[in-house]
Amino acid sequence: MLEKIIVIKAKGVLMNTLSYESIFYKVGRRLKRLQTYSNNEYDTLLFLILGNMNLRINTLFFLVNNSTFDGVFPLQRTIYEMNISFKVYIDANNKKEMLEVYKNKKGFELSHKISRFIKEEDSKVITDKESKKLEAMKKDLINELKSVSDKGIYKTWYEFASKKSLLELSLEYENISSYLYSYDLMSNWVHPQTMEENLSNDFQNYISSHNKMILYTNLLLSLKYLEDNLLLLCNYLGLVESNPIYEIGKELEILKIKIEKLRIENE
Repeated sequence: MLEKIIVIKAKGVLMNTLSYESIFYKVGRRLKRLQTYSNNEYDTLLFLILGNMNLRINTLFFLVNNSTFDGVFPLQRTIYEMNISFKVYIDANNKKEMLEVYKNKKGFELSHKISRFIKEEDSKVITDKESKKLEAMKKDLINELKSVSDKGIYKTWYEFASKKSLLELSLEYENISSYLYSYDLMSNWVHPQTMEENLSNDFQNYISSHNKMILYTNLLLSLKYLEDNLLLLCNYLGLVESNPIYEIGKELEILKIKIEKLRIENE
């Protein structure tokens, strides 16, 4: 039996009760305050990852509350990767080395893309001298990366530095279900291979009942990742108790209960 397709008009509001805005600002203020407890320059990346995770989750709820489901699933995949990278980094004894990998990977990806563009372009966009300088910089970055790991240099920075694949890291820090729902299934929306699931026959925005269940599940998981990592950060900084984090936790629980109720109603 074909599942019933629930058509959601783009102008309609489906879940305007799922407000994350208050939590978003509170988490941001708390991260700013928690930075004062860190005396380690290598901790900067921890706050950067969590701050970005909080930002992406806020965007996620903004889209959902405006019944704009296109772009939601790719965001959820990014949040999952941030969750794994945070856990890998906070657990690492070699944060200095990992931070260098993060910086070198960023430089390599940029130089590689520019270099590839130049080689494919018929017209000269830069001088031969500039081209040689770019290639030399790219070569240096590759050598720096290879001195750390024998993993393929096109792996993500946290896979490269940990010498483990995302799947291996997922099994270590999460579980196969989280990997499936938050990353593997979400990849179908990153690549243009599920386009028929975004539009109705009259080219309006819709989401199927089945995909709504996946959406609810991932909203809950995204909030769990954030909450878990906030607690990990507090423990890492030696904070046994934090009233602001406790208040954020209470708001997250209320929000999760609302999402769970919607998920049950959708069954």
